[in-house]
Amino acid sequence: MGDTETKQIGFGIPFSLRREPKTVEDFTLDNQFAILPFMLPLTTDFKEGLKTIKAGMDAMKDSPSPFGYYYLIVILMYFPRTISQTLLEVYSGKCTFAFSNVPGPRAPYVVVGSKVKHMSFFVPQMLKVCGGFSIMSHYDTVKLGIMLDKTVADRPEELMEMFEAKFDEVFGSKEWRNFKPGQ
Repeated sequence: MGDTETKQIGFGIPFSLRREPKTVEDFTLDNQFAILPFMLPLTTDFKEGLKTIKAGMDAMKDSPSPFGYYYLIVILMYFPRTISQTLLEVYSGKCTFAFSNVPGPRAPYVVVGSKVKHMSFFVPQMLKVCGGFSIMSHYDTVKLGIMLDKTVADRPEELMEMFEAKFDEVFGSKEWRNFKPGQ
């Protein structure tokens, strides 16, 4: 993982096109989202990286691109499978990773009288996309899930060590690893 030449990586990011429901009755489980290519410039500064991501995401909110990608995929599904598969492979070749974040419940779910303590999800990869990052908040916890194709990394723990070192740098010492609710 000593690459110093790569300046950016491509992410496939889901972008919801659903309208925010005003009532519970307005809520539907439909797949109105686009998978947008997002080129993330690599930086050594975590805070600058977060600003770059926020600026890119904010720009997408005011762009017609999400609607264009959504309808492109809808139209693509009407093509014969060999054509749609080929075009999806070209598209997936522009993405290094898939990424998704899920804002989980603010209060723990209760199942059969017990609070749910653990919850997670993983982003599925497709075609040429070599890995996925999933972030989920659940009550008082934030979880990061990473999936990689085994041909991408000889030592996947090396990637986790890099994340942990960056978290140590940003959040100070290693106290974030021992966080307990209510502290």
